[in-house]
This record gives sequence, structure tokens and C-alpha cells, in this order.
Amino acid sequence: MKLTKTQANFALTLTAIIWGAGYIFSKQATNAGMPAGLINGIRGTIYAVLVFIFFHKTVLRMTKRELRIGLIAGVINLAAYQVQTVGLMYTTPGNNAFLTAIYVVMIPFIMWLVFHDAPAPKSYLAIAICVLGMLILTGVFQHGLTLHYGDLLVIGSAFLYAVQIVYFGSVAATINPWIVAFMLGAVQGIGGMLWSGVFEHGSYAGINWTAALVPVITLGILSSFGAQSCN
Repeated sequence: MKLTKTQANFALTLTAIIWGAGYIFSKQATNAGMPAGLINGIRGTIYAVLVFIFFHKTVLRMTKRELRIGLIAGVINLAAYQVQTVGLMYTTPGNNAFLTAIYVVMIPFIMWLVFHDAPAPKSYLAIAICVLGMLILTGVFQHGLTLHYGDLLVIGSAFLYAVQIVYFGSVAATINPWIVAFMLGAVQGIGGMLWSGVFEHGSYAGINWTAALVPVITLGILSSFGAQSCN
């Protein structure tokens, strides 16, 4: 079903609201002692299971080409989420939101580098307005922005998100979006769990499971399945 322009704009606005709230849920989970790999493992598993429940007929018809494209998209997505979630442990949700959002600035230049498609002159004005808006909304002018270890990790995740969007637009867009969605969740779930099992198992005893599970489940349902599906 093809969306109208109004419906598409509404879906994107709703996505932005849910993703914005996602930073708060992620911070709640990390504050409860849950490590990044486990957060992403649980979140991704929920995402993949929900996609499979509703779209299993499409997923089961996946071709080798779709599997390969989805796997690459999933690895990029997992890397971005993992770096961002670790960074959130050492910064604030406000800084995280602002620094992650600079992927908007990076995308035209990655397109230029990869496809030799120079940004249109009006793109520079749009980028400047976007950055100004992010600075105002995140309160950087009032409180300042001091870059620490966590902030640098978030900037790295923003670059990975920009690469992901370029890949989605140029390659992943050629296959069924529900297959992409399933692979994003599956790779994030499996990869996050493996990472956590190898590197984070020593921290499990310090997790406040009651405080951590609700925001992580919310991330899986709303931020991953809901927002990424709308997007």
C-alpha cells in the first residue's frame, strides 16, 4: 500500500517521537546496570520475533541475495546500536540525541564520497538549519557541550547510522522491507547476545532486572518494531 504524502509525513513524525523517547528508555536500562550487548540482544530478539509473527510468509520466502543484503544491513545496524548504547552509559540522553542526529549532516557527504553525487547548494542551508535546530532543542546553548568518551562513541555511532541510511537507500531498498526488518532484528538479537555472553556475563549479577526489563521491552516493541517499521 502506497502512502500519501500526509500519511508518510505523519509516520516519519511519529517515528521521530518514538526514537526520541528511546534514548530515555535506553538510559533507564543502563542506569539499572544492564550492559549494552544484553540490551541490544533482548531488543533485537523482540524485534525479529514480532516481524516473524506478522510477516512470516514473506520472511520464509527470503532468497540468498536478500539474506546477504539483509545480513550486511544487520551488521551495520548492530554496530551502530552497540556503539551508541555503550556511549550512552557515559553521557546524557540530551547529548546522545544531539550527537546521534548529526548523521543527517554526514549523509550527503557520504553520498558524495561513495557515489560522487555532490550535495545540491540548497543542501548546505538545510544542513545548517538542521544543526541549529538540534542545538536549540537539546539545550546546548544554555548548558554547553563538552565532549567526553561517551560523546565520542556516540559520534562514531552517528557515522554508522549515516552509512546505514546510505546503504538502505542504495542497496537494501531493492528487497522487501520486512525481510530487511527481520534481518535487522535477528542480527541485533544474535549479535548482542553473543557479545554479551562473551564480554559482559560478569556484570549480570549487578543488574536490577525489575528496573531494566520494562524499558528494554519497550525499546523492542516501540523503538525497533514500531518506529523502524514506520520508517
